[in-house]
Amino acid sequence: MLTPNSAIVALVLLVSGCGAVPPVEETSTTRETRVPAVDADAAQVTGIDWMVYAELLAIVVDADGGVDYGVLRQVREPLDALVEALARYGPNAAPQDFAGRNERLAYDINAYNVFVLRGLVDLWPIGTLAGRQAELYHDREFTLDGEPMNLEALETRIRNRFHDVRVRFALANGTVDGPPLSMEPYLPELLEMQLTRAATRFLNRKGSVEVVDGRVVLSGLFAWYADELTPTPVEWIKRHAPGLILPRGAQHDYAEFDWAVNVKAPPDLNPIVPAPLWSAEPEAAPEAEAPPESEAPPEPAAL
Repeated sequence: MLTPNSAIVALVLLVSGCGAVPPVEETSTTRETRVPAVDADAAQVTGIDWMVYAELLAIVVDADGGVDYGVLRQVREPLDALVEALARYGPNAAPQDFAGRNERLAYDINAYNVFVLRGLVDLWPIGTLAGRQAELYHDREFTLDGEPMNLEALETRIRNRFHDVRVRFALANGTVDGPPLSMEPYLPELLEMQLTRAATRFLNRKGSVEVVDGRVVLSGLFAWYADELTPTPVEWIKRHAPGLILPRGAQHDYAEFDWAVNVKAPPDLNPIVPAPLWSAEPEAAPEAEAPPESEAPPEPAAL
C-alpha cells in the first residue's frame, strides 16, 4: 500500500516522464470529477497534503507552465485551503518535519508558487503586471508558518538562505518571462532532480538565450541574478546547458523583461492539418476516353 508521500513521489515521476500514462481527453465532466477536496483543519495536525496541490496543478497548468486562471477561480477551494494550511504549518510549527535543507527549501518553493497563484486569482482578470508589480509582490500579505509574509520578502529569504542558483528557476513569478510553473510540487526526496530540471527547462526555453548578430541576448531574468552566475552569465549558461551553441567570447545583453501574466494558451480549435503525402487507398485509374469516331468520307458528286 502506498503511503501519501510515496504516492505523490510516484505521481511526480510519472509527470517527469519516468512512467507513461494514457492521455485523457479533457471534458467538463472529467474536469469536475478531478477537482480535489481538502480538509484544511486536518492539515493543521498532519501537515500539508501536497497530493492536493499536484492534482490542482494537473487541472490548471499546461506543459509550458501557463495557467488557466479562469478555471482556477472556479475550483479555488483547494488553493484557499493550501494557503490556510501554509499559514499554520511549517518549520516553526513542526520543526521535527523540517530537519534537513531539502525539507525547508521544498516548503519555501511550494509556498512561493502557491502564493503567486492565489495572488493572481485574487487580481484576475489581469493581463500584465507591468506597473502593478507591487500589488502582487509587496502589498499582498500572507501568513506563512505563523509569520506575516509577502512574496518579495519570501523570495529574499530563499535567496539568502539557500545559495543555489537553480532555485531561481523554480520560483514561478506568474509572468511569461519568469520561470514556468512546474506541473508538480517540489518534494524533498526529488528536489535535486527537480531543481536541475527547472534550470535546464528555463535555459532551453525559447527566448531565454538567443544569439543576435553575434551577441548573446539573455532573458531579463538573468539580470536579476547576474552576480550569482559566475564567472559570467554566458559561461554559467554554457556549463549548465551544454547543448546551447554560443559564440566563444561573445558579449551579452539583456532583453526587456515581459511582465505579461503566464496565461495558459487557448486550444487551437482549427488546427492546420497537412495534406498526406500519399493516399491510403490507391486512386482509380481514369477511364480511357473513347477515340473520336472517324467521319465517313464525303460521297463523290454525281456526274
